[in-house]
Amino acid sequence: MLARAAESVDPPGEPRTRNSTTALVTSGSPVAVLKCRADSVDPPGGPRGPAGRTMVVVVIKASRRMTRRDIGYEALGVTLATAITLLVMAALASAHPTFLFSDGDSVLPSLIVSSLRAGLPQDWALSPVLFIPETAVFLLLDLMGLGTRATLFVNGVSNLIGLYLGLRLLAGARQSTPGSILAGLVGFITFSLLMLLEIVGPQTWLLASLMGLTTYYYPTLFSMVIVIVVITRVRSPRVASTLTLLISAAAVFTNPLFVLWVTIPVCLALTVQLATNWTPRVETFLLLGATLSGTFAGYASRELVSDHIVAAGENYLRNDRGAVSLSVLSRGAVEISQTVPGALWLLLLAAIYLAALLACRPDRFRSGNAGTATALVASALAPPLIICCFVVAGADAWRYLQAIVLWPVISLVVAHSYRLPRTEHLQLRTIVVGATATLALLTIGITATVTALNTPDKDLQCAVEWIDRSGETGAGQFWSIRGPQAYVEEPASLTQIDHQFDRYDWLVNRGIEVSVVSFLVTSDRDAPYVPSVSGKLIDCGRYQIIDLKPRIRSIGAR
Repeated sequence: MLARAAESVDPPGEPRTRNSTTALVTSGSPVAVLKCRADSVDPPGGPRGPAGRTMVVVVIKASRRMTRRDIGYEALGVTLATAITLLVMAALASAHPTFLFSDGDSVLPSLIVSSLRAGLPQDWALSPVLFIPETAVFLLLDLMGLGTRATLFVNGVSNLIGLYLGLRLLAGARQSTPGSILAGLVGFITFSLLMLLEIVGPQTWLLASLMGLTTYYYPTLFSMVIVIVVITRVRSPRVASTLTLLISAAAVFTNPLFVLWVTIPVCLALTVQLATNWTPRVETFLLLGATLSGTFAGYASRELVSDHIVAAGENYLRNDRGAVSLSVLSRGAVEISQTVPGALWLLLLAAIYLAALLACRPDRFRSGNAGTATALVASALAPPLIICCFVVAGADAWRYLQAIVLWPVISLVVAHSYRLPRTEHLQLRTIVVGATATLALLTIGITATVTALNTPDKDLQCAVEWIDRSGETGAGQFWSIRGPQAYVEEPASLTQIDHQFDRYDWLVNRGIEVSVVSFLVTSDRDAPYVPSVSGKLIDCGRYQIIDLKPRIRSIGAR
């Protein structure tokens, strides 16, 4: 864009004034004409010149189509992000294969899709999270016919590439310059480093790494990024408010955690702006109203699917357990700091959060847009706010803290996308070096991926093969039955029970009716059965199959 300041011409012989200066600047604004007052500059003690002249700033929009060079830059950025993604996912698959491929939570989309494929009646008992976008993504990837294990891996890859694309939009979708692409890559690489440090450490404090799994709220994290993209990059306040309302409603409908992770921090940031007059009040009011309205609409619409939500609210809001939550956090912090990867993880997270705080200087917001201020202030407020709510709610699961690692990354991208150089062209030497490094990383990533996917899970294979050969119906507790159930030929051949042989309706299809079983799948994560059971034992490593034949066991209704 070119902006030229054109002022009134001073009569011959009169002193030049400040408003007669011509300026040529680069701007990303749309075509506009701005008028402001400019007082004349006179010598001290001298007579006042003609004051109050009008300065007219005409912003001329220079249309610029994406060139082949721009497409090349974008392709290089996506390829580099893909290479990093493959490396990170291969590391996750190698270090925590059970967590990725057979965990009771991770395989939920696979269970839903296999149930649909088998044509079974659908009546799912779900948690407050409805897993609608997770299932839709897995269903589309399953059409590739790669098998359950590979599809779970590809799902994680698509999650991370989607995160890069979201951060790239946040850095400025209309500017295919090396600077804006670099801003998106800086955020993505930072998040990937957090993932790698978690992967090589103990599994108990995975936060960023949950982005590589299928069911740990990655659509809610995507919604967070997209909301910030809308409020920072959509120029029309009305369009931005409408999109924010729709995204908030959809996100809250499928996962109420959006309220804690996004609605509260964003609304507090907008309230701060209204109290300080940092940004235009009308634009700020529109965004505040849209965020609140979308949140209320999404929460109210959950009543339509209340029959499928089997968890009561008091299971998640236990304010009498604040001491337990503090204990979980303190023990976790000590455990993290005692390992080298954990200490580096804490330092990196603290560094990017400090950068988020430093980005919240009021002078950056004056005369700015409400979206930028909202993103930066919310990034500073969100992590401590989420931790406080975690304690007040009496929570003890680390996954509810996922957003504290993404908010500072968002701030990093927003702040640096305005500061990085806007050079439209790179030197040939730089392009060659970048392309060579990217191809090298991509080769390593593909090799690591092939190795990870071809490493068999012999324990799981043993259990699945025995179940398929038996042709019988079996049962097991949550952490033992769901992994094999995701891989068996007939998903209805296994049913989920508790330790008292009652049906356990949690993240399962209640449309599958099973009254008796002839074997049990057990593991060391099971609670002891009451009464105890005996039978022929088939040893499959971490899975133990108890063959009850010729006896059978009745399953009760919970």
